[in-house]
Amino acid sequence: MYDSISGISLKGALFSTVSNLKFYQKPSERLAIIYGKNGSGKSTLSRAFFNCDGNTNEFGLSSSFVDFNGDPIAYTQQHVESTFVFNEDYIHKNVRVQENGLNSIVMFGEQVDLQEKIATAENELKSADEKHKKQGEECAKFEGNTLVTAPLYHKRQMKSLLQGDDSWAGIDSKIRGNRQNSAVTDGLIDEICAITSSKSREELKTDFDRTMKLYTQVASGASKITLKIDPITVNVDEAAIIQVLEEKIQKPDLTDREKLILDAIVGGKQGFYEEVQNHFSDAEISMCPYCLQPVSTEYKGILIDSIQNVLSKAVDEHKAKIKLVKLSKVHFEKSVYEIIDTAAVGKCNDLINAVNSDVDQYNALLDKKADNVYTPINQEILGLVGKITEANIALSALEVLRENYNQSIVQKTEIFNSLVKLNKEISRFKIEENYNQYILLSKHENEGKSLLKSLVEEKERIQNELNRLLQQKKNIKIAVEHINKGLQYVFFSPKRLELCAENDAYALYSNGSPVKPSSVSCGERNIIALCYFFTQMMGNLNEADMYTKESLIVIDDPVSSFDFENRIGILSYLKSQILRVMLGNNMSKLILFSHDLSTLYDIEKMIEEVKEAGEKKYGNSSTDFHLHELQNKVLKVFRYKKRNEYTLLLECIYRYGAEETNEDEIVIGNVMRRALEAFSTFEYKKGIDKISCDHGILALMGDQKYSEYFENLMYRLVLNGESHSEERVRNLIDPHFFNTTTETEKIRTAKDILCFIRLLNKKHIESHLCEIPNAVQKIDGWCQGILAN
Repeated sequence: MYDSISGISLKGALFSTVSNLKFYQKPSERLAIIYGKNGSGKSTLSRAFFNCDGNTNEFGLSSSFVDFNGDPIAYTQQHVESTFVFNEDYIHKNVRVQENGLNSIVMFGEQVDLQEKIATAENELKSADEKHKKQGEECAKFEGNTLVTAPLYHKRQMKSLLQGDDSWAGIDSKIRGNRQNSAVTDGLIDEICAITSSKSREELKTDFDRTMKLYTQVASGASKITLKIDPITVNVDEAAIIQVLEEKIQKPDLTDREKLILDAIVGGKQGFYEEVQNHFSDAEISMCPYCLQPVSTEYKGILIDSIQNVLSKAVDEHKAKIKLVKLSKVHFEKSVYEIIDTAAVGKCNDLINAVNSDVDQYNALLDKKADNVYTPINQEILGLVGKITEANIALSALEVLRENYNQSIVQKTEIFNSLVKLNKEISRFKIEENYNQYILLSKHENEGKSLLKSLVEEKERIQNELNRLLQQKKNIKIAVEHINKGLQYVFFSPKRLELCAENDAYALYSNGSPVKPSSVSCGERNIIALCYFFTQMMGNLNEADMYTKESLIVIDDPVSSFDFENRIGILSYLKSQILRVMLGNNMSKLILFSHDLSTLYDIEKMIEEVKEAGEKKYGNSSTDFHLHELQNKVLKVFRYKKRNEYTLLLECIYRYGAEETNEDEIVIGNVMRRALEAFSTFEYKKGIDKISCDHGILALMGDQKYSEYFENLMYRLVLNGESHSEERVRNLIDPHFFNTTTETEKIRTAKDILCFIRLLNKKHIESHLCEIPNAVQKIDGWCQGILAN
C-alpha cells in the first residue's frame, strides 16, 4: 500500500502552486528526515498528510500521494485508517488537560471532541433554560383574571358589561317575561363575540324597539288590521287646472242693464245673479226676496233674459270645465294603523295632509274662478303630483309593515327569536373594546404558550443530546496502561507521571499525588500526547498486533517542543516506538520533521540504529533512510556533516543584518540570542548579560568609543523581547506579542552583534562566514560606522 509512495503533490498555504515533494528516492527507503527552518513550511507539509484524496482539507490544502514516477496514487479507506500524523494540530485536537477541583483530568481523542460538544450542549442547555424561564415569566402575565394583560380579565369584564337590568341580561329577561335577569355564561359570551352585523348600533336599536313593540302587541293578543292601505289614485292634471284658471271668457253685447249686471258679476256677484236667475225662474214667485216689492211676470222674464244674456253658453261651458278639473281630497284612517308603527304612520299622515292641502288650494282657486268666470287667475303649479308620488311610497312601505304586522300575529316565535338575536347583536357593540383586547391577548397567549412549548421541547432535546454525549464519553475506554508505559519510558520512573481511571475520567498523578492544573507544563502535556499518539495507533488491536499493520507515520518536531530535561527520555521512547513500527511491518514508512539541528543529529543517530535493526530482520537495503532540507518549498539533499549549527546561526544573522532576506524575521531574536550566548559562554564563560558590562572584555576592542557604545547598547531588549516567540504563539498570553520590536531595530541589533564578535575575535567571524563573499568586509564597514557616529 505504501511501498509505491514516493511523496506527495500539494497546493495551498505557503505552496501557492502545485508542488511535488519526494520524501523517498527509491523503494528501499522507508525513513525520511526533513530539516527546515521555522517558516519553511514543515507544519504545512505535515498538515497535508491529514487527507491525501485531492480535496481541500480544513487547513486549505489539497494533496495526493504520488509514486516514484510522480503519478498520483488513488487514496483508499486503508490509507485513511493507516496514516498517522503527530503535530501541534494533533495535540490540540486530541489531548486536553482540564481542571477538576485541585486535580487535572486528561481527555484524549474523541473525548476532547465530545467534551467540546458537551460544553456546547451545556451552554445551549443553560441558554435554553434561561429562555424557558423568561418565556414562562412572559406567559404568567396571561394567566388568571386579575391582570389587565390576561385574556380572562377582559372576559370577566365582558361578563360584567352583559349583566344588569339595562344590559343583555335584563333585556333578555324582559323578552322572556322572567322576573330575574338571565344568566351570563361563558358560552353566551362566546356566542355574542362571534356575532357580526352589517348594521350600526343605532339601526339595530331601532329594529329592536319596533320588534319589541310588535312582540308586545302580539303577546297581548292583538288582532289583524284588515283595512288595506291603497295608494292615492286621484287623477291629477295640474297643467289643465292652471289652464282653466287662466282662461278668459269673451264678454257679449249688452244693454245698459246687462252691463250693470256684468260689472256686478266681474266684481264678484256672479253667484248672486245665478241665484236671482234661479229664484225668479219659479213661476210661483211674485215677490222680490231682496227689496220685498211685488214683481210682475213680465219683469221677471225681462230680468231672467238679461241675466241669461250675460251668463251665456260660453260661461256654462267654462263652468263645466272648472267642475271637471276639481279634485277630491284623500282620506287616511291614521288611528287604525298607529299600532303598527307610529313614526311610519305619522309620516304617511303628514304627506297626505300635504297632498290635501294642495287639493284644497286648487279647489279654492277653481271655486273662485267659477264665481267670476270673466276674471283669469294666474297660479304656479304646486307640485301636487310629486307629493302624491312621495305619499304613495310611504303608503306602500306602511302597507308592507301592515302585512308584516298581520303575519307577526301568526309568527310569534319568529319575532321572539328575532328579539333575542337583536339583543345579542346590540350587546356585541357594548363589549367591543374588551372583546378586541381579549382576542389580541389570546393570540399573544397562544403564541407565547406555543413558544414555551417549543422551548420545553428544545430543552428536552438538548438534555437528551447532553445525556447521550455524556454516556458516549463514559463508554470511551482508553488503553491507559499503554500510555503509562510510555510515560515511564520517557521519565525513567513508574510514578513520575501517570494516568489513573477515575469516574469515567483520567486523573493525572505525579509521584502518587494529584497534579494541579497549573503545574502541568506544556512539555508534559505534549509528552502525554505523544504517548497517546502511539497508543491510538492500536485501534482495536492488542499491543502485540498493533505494529504489524502497515502504516505511514508523520511526526513534526517530536523533541524541540518538549521540556529540555526530558530530551533523552523522549528520544528513547520515540526510538522504541519507531523501531517496533519498522520491524513490525517492512512496508511501514516514517517521516520526521525538525527545525533544530541538534535534534536532527540525535534523530539521525537514532534512525541509523533503526536502520541497522531493520536490515538484520529484513536484509540489506530494506530500511534505508534519506535526509532532506526544506528550502524555498523544495526538498534538497541535506549535507549535515558539512554544516555546523553555530555557523548557520551566524550566517542567518548576517543575511538578516545585510537585508538579503527577512524570511527568518519571526525567529531572528532567538537566533541572535543563541549565537551570542554560545560565543560568550565558550570564549569567556559568561552569559550574554555579563560580557557587555565587563570592562576587561570591552577593552579588547582597542577603542574606547567601541567600549562605551557596546556598554550602553540595550541589545538585550531585542533578544529577550523576541525570544520564545513560538511558545507565545501557542499560548497567546502576551499582550505585546505583535510588533514588540521593529524590523529596523532587529536589523541594527543583528549588525551590532556581528560587530561585537568581530571586534573581540577577528578570526572567529572570518572562520564561520568564509563561505559568504565579502561578508567580513561588510561587517568591518559596519564597525567603522559605529566610530563615525
